[in-house]
Amino acid sequence: MLSEKEASDELRKQFCEDIVPVTKFSYKLGGKARTEIQLNIEEFSKKREKFLAEAPSVTPKESLEKTSDLLKEPFIVGESHTHISPKKFLIENMKKMKENGYEILFMEHLFYDTHQKDLDHFFETGEISNELMTQLQAMNRHGLVHLFDHSSEAIPDLWKKNDYIAVLQAAREAGIRIVGIDVSPVYKSQKIGMNSEQMDSTRIGYMNYTAANIMQREIHSLPPGKKWCAFMGNAHVNSFENTPGVSELLNARSVYIFDPPQWKTSQKPNEGSIELDSEYIIMNGRRIFKGDAIFELDPRSNASSLLEKPSENTCSITSSVSLP
Repeated sequence: MLSEKEASDELRKQFCEDIVPVTKFSYKLGGKARTEIQLNIEEFSKKREKFLAEAPSVTPKESLEKTSDLLKEPFIVGESHTHISPKKFLIENMKKMKENGYEILFMEHLFYDTHQKDLDHFFETGEISNELMTQLQAMNRHGLVHLFDHSSEAIPDLWKKNDYIAVLQAAREAGIRIVGIDVSPVYKSQKIGMNSEQMDSTRIGYMNYTAANIMQREIHSLPPGKKWCAFMGNAHVNSFENTPGVSELLNARSVYIFDPPQWKTSQKPNEGSIELDSEYIIMNGRRIFKGDAIFELDPRSNASSLLEKPSENTCSITSSVSLP
C-alpha cells in the first residue's frame, strides 16, 4: 500500500502524463534495457489548442492605486533571467508575502514531473538533492555568464546573494512552498540557448500551457483566502506574439522588474522608478511589456520597500537593454 506521499507523487506524475502526451521508445544500450521518452507533438498540440480555446475570457482589472495593493491578490513577477533585481525583490519581500497569505511560489525552469518531489523535500527539510541543485546551478550559469563584467568584482557576489538558490532558501524560510511549472518532456523538446533565448517559436506557447495547467491544479488545493505568486520570464506573463500570457489565463496581476540599463557603470545606486498600469518598451521595437506594475530597481538598492512606496504617474518606460 502506498504512503500518502507516494500516492500524491503518483497522482502528480499521472497528471503530467495527462496534460503532456509522450511516446516511449525502448532499446538496449550496453546490454541494458533503456526507455526514452519524447513529447508527442501532434497530440500535445491538440491538447494545447483545446485548452486555449476553452480558456475563459478575462475581465480587465482596475488599475492599482498603490504598490502595496499587489498583496491583495495573486500576482506574477516577470523577469529577464540575467537581471538581479527581480530575484532580489522576491527574496526581500518573501516574509511580507507570507504575512499577507501567500503560500506558493510557482517557478519556471523547474519540472513538476521530476523536480517537485525534491522541491517538497527541500521545503520540509532544507536539503537540496543533487538533481535539483544541478538544475539550479544551470539556471544561475545562464544568467551570470551574460551579467558578469570583469571590471566589477562586486557583480558576481551580488548575483550569488540573489540567485535562484537564494530565492528557494528565502521562500522556505518564510514558509512559502516552491512549485515547478515546466514539464521535462516539453522542456527538452525545445531549443533553448544561452541566456534562455528561444531558438524556435514553441517555448512561449508550450510553457504557458503547462504552467497554467499546473498552477490551476495547485491553486485548487489552497485553503480559502490563501494566495500565490509566480516567477517566470517576462515573455510568458502577458500576451506576447499572439500567445495568451499566464496572467491572462489565470486572471492574475502582472509585475515586471528590471535592472536599470546602466547600473553596472554607475558608482552609486540609481534611483529607479515605480510605474503602475504602464509599459516597458525595448527600443528595437520588438517587445513591449505592459503590466499592472513595472519596477526599475538598481540591484544595490533595498527592494523591501517597493511594496510600500507610492507610485509615479502612469506612463511608459523605454530602455535599450536586450532581454531574453
